[in-house]
Amino acid sequence: MTRSRTTPPMAGTWPLRLAAGVLALAGVFCVDVAVGASTGWAHGAVEATTPRAGERLASPPVEVRVEVSSGLREAGAAVVVEDSAGRNWAVGPASVDAPTLSQRVHPRMPDGDYQARWNAVAADGAPLHGVLRFTVGAVPGDSNPFNAVVTADGVRWLRGASFAFVGVVVALAGYVLVTTYRSPT
Repeated sequence: MTRSRTTPPMAGTWPLRLAAGVLALAGVFCVDVAVGASTGWAHGAVEATTPRAGERLASPPVEVRVEVSSGLREAGAAVVVEDSAGRNWAVGPASVDAPTLSQRVHPRMPDGDYQARWNAVAADGAPLHGVLRFTVGAVPGDSNPFNAVVTADGVRWLRGASFAFVGVVVALAGYVLVTTYRSPT
């Protein structure tokens, strides 16, 4: 007579249950990060710019300004204001006043599309940089070679949506594992 071996009901499923639990926790973490994603994580997020990103101005601005959420160091601050041909219209060095980086521009800038590329160092030593695009004067529509304007709010929204999507997928995978490999009772 042969003896049959019986396996306890949950002996083979505990690794799957552990994996499902880890996946579920990872999903909850991703959703939590997505909901809590904010500029508070950044060393110095852009609070405001003059001109605003993508703005169409009737006349050249006196200066380009970038205001960040933290203080800035004077060392390492630079702004280049280029037209679509690559000519720099910045006048003199960039200046830093607390959280604001400023750059004077030539008063006789011709009508056209411009981008201000800036670099700075936050008070905590973190490097900061960005690109501000704007138009001066009467320029035919869609002539801006830099017309893809992505704002900081757009980036934060995209990051949050990505984390939420990954979190939902991971949580669903954990749920499927638990329900599929649940031991019969």
